[in-house]
Amino acid sequence: MKVGSRVKLDTFHGTKTAPPGCDPKKNYWKLIGVQGVVVQDPFTCCKYERFNNERSVLVKFDSALESLGLCCNDSAENSLWIPAADLLIVN
Repeated sequence: MKVGSRVKLDTFHGTKTAPPGCDPKKNYWKLIGVQGVVVQDPFTCCKYERFNNERSVLVKFDSALESLGLCCNDSAENSLWIPAADLLIVN
């Protein structure tokens, strides 16, 4: 998966539904089906160790995360670090 790839969130942490009692601000399962663009991968930034060697990429989603009541885990607007295994390439 390369920077610039169009992707769609297929699962989040390998599942399609949020666990019971999930914090609404961290219910990223709401983004399943939403598309975005890969804007960075962990091999090109200093945050790689944070992901415990799990291949994750920074995705800038087409939807406004704040409007869905979600918080971002990166300073880039509407962007989240997502495990690559949870994404489908759409382009």
